[in-house]
Amino acid sequence: MNADLLESLLRQTPLMEPVDAVKLVFQSAMGCGHALGERAACAQAVRREWETTPEDAGMPAFTPIGGGLCRLNLASPAVRRLPAERVADWMRLTARHKPGDRQALESGLEALRRLAREGRTPFGAGALDECLDAYRRAGRPVVSHSEAYRRAYAPAYRVILENLALLMPVVLAVEERLARTGRALVVLDGDCGAGKTTLAGLLGELYDTAPLSMDDFFLPPALRTPQRLATPGGNIDAERFAQEVLGGLLKGGAFAYRRYDCHRDAFSPRHHAPGAVSVIEGSYSHHPRFAGAYEAMEAVRVFVSVDEPLQRKRIARRNPALAFRFQNEWIPLEKTYFQAYDIAGKADIVLSLPEEETP
Repeated sequence: MNADLLESLLRQTPLMEPVDAVKLVFQSAMGCGHALGERAACAQAVRREWETTPEDAGMPAFTPIGGGLCRLNLASPAVRRLPAERVADWMRLTARHKPGDRQALESGLEALRRLAREGRTPFGAGALDECLDAYRRAGRPVVSHSEAYRRAYAPAYRVILENLALLMPVVLAVEERLARTGRALVVLDGDCGAGKTTLAGLLGELYDTAPLSMDDFFLPPALRTPQRLATPGGNIDAERFAQEVLGGLLKGGAFAYRRYDCHRDAFSPRHHAPGAVSVIEGSYSHHPRFAGAYEAMEAVRVFVSVDEPLQRKRIARRNPALAFRFQNEWIPLEKTYFQAYDIAGKADIVLSLPEEETP
């Protein structure tokens, strides 16, 4: 766990005892796998806790705890709008992505010890050393909050992926549409390197659906006329996407479409069997040409943003060989499209993924 984040969390709960800090470090490193049971049992436990936990209008939906994880606060009004089964799904998905890291646990405990020795914890270094010695002798087990912490803060939460918590407004919109119509469509557009593919993948896992990618609809060279490329958003095969994908979704049931491979300049057949929820991701997916189809399907349009320094860092890490083309060709084209059609302004939801944690 990042020492700065750890110190910040300790300051927010000054009445915590050493065991509460150990629990925090454990959760950041090990996630929620130890607390899992069957889906129905997890959901029932959430419902029971809701029954005994008063709603708190001032409670944030989640509190980041490092390691890409957060505490989902069950007293939050937004969280209480979720079906308990969806919270259980989030826990199970979190355990799949974050099975636990013993090395991170040891690193976090050492960071906690250093903070205590520097006088930067709510408790003394001696009390923490005694707690850690007993904890290690016991084999570093799961621990419970102290009674003092429970009285002061009434903790009621579940540990989940922070990115899942960030998707909460999207999931709430999806659940509303599912309850009303039995179907939902989510479309994620936004800056390259912002995390559209990551979020689409999580939604796909959550709702058991294969996301559809705009990368499969790059414009083939034969269609790249100067007039077309001069039009904002003209560098995708919007006609084929509208006909093959949106047409298929509007009809319902399984459909076929063609994937364009720009490296081979060739098409390959793909088949898609939509479930109750469909997900489309990629730059240009909010093109105004698709507005009628999205309106008919009551699509949830999501814009995922990232600031330029973080965008450059992510692209350099992900595609170092293509970083120059991203910066000088593809990103300017995206920005022109975003501005020409006010893509972010017309989105239903705007999200921004945090920078990855550094030790």
